[in-house]
Amino acid sequence: MVSQDCILFDLDGTLLDTTELIETSFEYTFSVVKGSPVPWEQLYRFWGRPLLDQMRLFADDEQQAQQMVEVYREHNLAHHDALAKVTPGALETLRALKEAGKSVGVVTSKKTDSAWRGLRLFKLDGYVDTLVGADQTEVHKPEPEPVLLALKRLHYPPERALMVGDSPYDIEAGLRAGTTTAGLKWTIFPPASFQGREPHLWLEHLTDLIK
Repeated sequence: MVSQDCILFDLDGTLLDTTELIETSFEYTFSVVKGSPVPWEQLYRFWGRPLLDQMRLFADDEQQAQQMVEVYREHNLAHHDALAKVTPGALETLRALKEAGKSVGVVTSKKTDSAWRGLRLFKLDGYVDTLVGADQTEVHKPEPEPVLLALKRLHYPPERALMVGDSPYDIEAGLRAGTTTAGLKWTIFPPASFQGREPHLWLEHLTDLIK
């Protein structure tokens, strides 16, 4: 069992496997709005950032970026429950952490309502003490503010917390906030993307946290 008293998790790619849902939503959005395929190589470099930030990279202007977000969210919402999956071991891990008296938070670049929907779908919500979504802070991961807000709500200093995530933005946010950090070996992000922001430890499985 991890020694930290407060465990913070990213959501997509960490507690939930939403890769297929995200990819199909991007494909639909680019087809409808841009009439072009998704520039995956560029997009993957910004995977895990707030959706509007990602769309601004490819939109002609702010109006089109907003349109892309709307189209994406409409498609994502319609297909969420069918395509989203829970990461193996997530429920077991959260349950064991809570039984051990740990505080659990989620820090995500998704909007708060969408994040809670995913947690409820797989009955993870009852094990989460607080959730910080992209609509709750002015700046987002890799800035430390979302992590610090979760810690403030849970009344823990950074040195008693662990930030768990699949993206370099999760790890950088945790490092800058002063927490211990754990990366996931099944991440879609290449090793080079973690250069200069390497996590303190790597997990083979989420259940490594409770062994």
